[in-house]
Amino acid sequence: MKSFFFLALLCTSVPALAHTEVTDTDALVARTQVDAFELNVQLINLQGQRAVITLQQLDGTTGYQTRVKEHNGYTLTLQLDEVPAGRYLLTVKQGKTVRRQVVVKSAAGILCSEWK
Repeated sequence: MKSFFFLALLCTSVPALAHTEVTDTDALVARTQVDAFELNVQLINLQGQRAVITLQQLDGTTGYQTRVKEHNGYTLTLQLDEVPAGRYLLTVKQGKTVRRQVVVKSAAGILCSEWK
């Protein structure tokens, strides 16, 4: 019974889409969508400028990093089924703009905080 309650709570807690507001001075928009152990990251309004996407453990160990250039929009799918359970930090940097999101992986799935 406890397992069912936890699973129900987990399903209601997983945000289908977390995003930031677009402002005139800071137009980068980052969104994520969770599907089981798959994390889809969508970047919008890059304006052809270079951006760096990094997924690292909270101890600072980088697990994944990619550079995006000459795109206005970009989508990346991260398969996290083989990644050890734990807390990770997803970071998108573009110039002086930095967006961060905490990603928690457990046996039950993935949870994401809002982008900050």
